[in-house]
Formats: sequence, structure tokens, C-alpha cells
Amino acid sequence: MRRVRGTISAQGKRSTVGTFLELVVSGRRRLIGSGHPDQPGTLPSFLGFIRSDDGGRSWTVVSRLGDADLHKIVLAHGRMYAFDAVLSALLVSSDGGRTFTENFTPRGLIIDFEVDPADPQRILASNASELFRSLDGGESWRPLDRRDGIRLAWPAPDALYRALKDGTVQRSADGGETWRSAGNVDGEPYKFRSIGRDELYLALGDGTILHTTDAARSWRAVFRP
Repeated sequence: MRRVRGTISAQGKRSTVGTFLELVVSGRRRLIGSGHPDQPGTLPSFLGFIRSDDGGRSWTVVSRLGDADLHKIVLAHGRMYAFDAVLSALLVSSDGGRTFTENFTPRGLIIDFEVDPADPQRILASNASELFRSLDGGESWRPLDRRDGIRLAWPAPDALYRALKDGTVQRSADGGETWRSAGNVDGEPYKFRSIGRDELYLALGDGTILHTTDAARSWRAVFRP
């Protein structure tokens, strides 16, 4: 593993890319994401939706330069879904992120969301204390459950995971209507990523990264800061 220092160019200006809020691998050498420039005064502080086709060495702005701060991006059903913290809205694109529809999300900053692998209209989103569900692609939302700090992963239609602030990990087979205990982790969950139905990674607030291959029953630390 080696560090890659990326640069981004737009509007005739250039900067190195600073801390990403979101980074997704979308092809062999293609990365997509959203973040901020390192050098103040060069480019807008919000880089919008950006893309690299060379493994992160160089970046271009696809859309929304200066207007969007995307905290999470999900690729599913031939679409791109993203939460924009500037608008407090769920953005959905069917053309690779060049244009988006905008649907406002429930009250409070959305800390995570996931899309049903079987239904592009069914989306779950959480703020600091509550879980919400949309059945119409984000146009409307209703409360589903109250829990603190929910982080989500949805690798299969009948395998929806959530990690709670206290380290409890639960699994739902019915899209979040009911939950059962799956396991526990020692720390506060921060980012959830699924590799397959039973294989997941979970980053904790202290930077530790945990890995499970048995549907969250047991976890192994693969990185510690």
C-alpha cells in the first residue's frame, strides 16, 4: 500500500485534493468522490462530484463544483445516490453524476443511508437518533425506529445490517421492519461497508477497521491506528 497524492483541475485552477468525505471505487482505475481542495483560495471549498480515471492521481469535476458536499455515495440499480450536506438532500443521478434529481431528507444531518438491492425506490436513512424509510426514491420519508448513531449496510435484499452507537450489530431480513441480534463490536461504529452477503468491514470512531466473514457474529481487527 502506498499513498497517492491527487491533484484536481477546474476553471483553469489546480490544487491537491484534501481530505475526502466520500471515496468509492467504481471501475478498474476509476474512483469517484467528493471532498475539498488543500490550498485555500484556489478552488471552491466544496469540490462537488469528482472523478479520477487513473487511480486517484488526477481528478476532474463532473458536476456541482462549489455547490455540493457529498457525505456518502451509493451505486445501485444503474443509478448514483448521494447525500448532499449542503442541501440536506438525497441526490439521484441516472447519467453518471452529470445531473441529479433532489429530494430533501428528514430533519437533522443524515449520517448514513442505504438502498434496497432489490428495489431502487426503497431507501433507509439515519440521523443521529432515528431511522427513516422512503418507498418512493426519497420523495417522502417516514420514521421507522429510534436508535442512536445507526450505521447501515445492505448487501442482499434479506440481509440488512445496522451497527448502533453502543457497538451492537443487528440484522434484518425484512427491510428494517424487524431486527435480531447479529453480534457486537468494542467501540463506536463510524463507517459500514459490505463486500458480500456475510462479509463486511466496519470502521470505528478511533480509526480501527474490523472485518467479519460470518454475518457479524465475530469480528477481527485488520487495522489499528
